[in-house]
Amino acid sequence: MIPSFKSVASRQSFIDEHCKTENGQIILQHDVPMDSPSGASGIILGRPSNGWDDWKDADGNKLGNAIER
Repeated sequence: MIPSFKSVASRQSFIDEHCKTENGQIILQHDVPMDSPSGASGIILGRPSNGWDDWKDADGNKLGNAIER
């Protein structure tokens, strides 16, 4: 996580409530509705993020290529 990330407290609260950590990886325990792909990826990555580019499937295909905006 980058130190300048403005949502440090909300990220930690989200992780405490919805995730577990195993071997240094954050694992979501259940579905959590989010307002946008970028908001979801930012919370997980701990930095501002373009979720349309950062979320990828198992084959490396970007979300933005799979879903019409």
